Amino acid sequence: MDNLKERLLEATAIEIEENGLSFTMSDIANRLGISKKTLYECVSSKEEVINSLIDESRDSIKRRQLSILEKSSSNAVEKIKALLTVVPDFHLAFNYRRLLQLKRKYPGIYERVVTLFEDDWEPTFELMKKAMFDGEMKDVNLFLFREMYCSAVTSLYDERKLEKLDLTYKQSLEGIVEILLGGILKGQERL
Repeated sequence: MDNLKERLLEATAIEIEENGLSFTMSDIANRLGISKKTLYECVSSKEEVINSLIDESRDSIKRRQLSILEKSSSNAVEKIKALLTVVPDFHLAFNYRRLLQLKRKYPGIYERVVTLFEDDWEPTFELMKKAMFDGEMKDVNLFLFREMYCSAVTSLYDERKLEKLDLTYKQSLEGIVEILLGGILKGQERL
């Protein structure tokens, strides 16, 4: 990614964090110290900037997941935990309020975010199937697991909840994964 594109994404993330989706292209240009004309030579619209930010966040997840999958020293369960706790670049730009704004102002982009979040589970599912086959994990309905995970993670986008819990986003993700994979019952008490 070239330097201006990277700076553009960072500036957009900061604008979204600070001002929500009400930012303007002038705000981005001012933050970058460039003219609107120069900005529009890079991107054609606010929607394109938002989509680029989402794409880069998704790409950052994919890069981290690929790195995790390629680690030969980790077992399947360790890899599953690592895959499920990847934090994307720019995750702070899209908290609960921002996702609600996105849903209202840009429903097409919001649907794309939801689809991206729910898609591409195959590598994780393959590892889970391996862990089940190897006896490291009990047999579970993978699609139900995905729905539970997605619902739990989506609830973290309400930053007020995280503040009350005094947890970072990463710590919250790790807690969710620990509960989903380890359960809440001890040893022999498990169902």
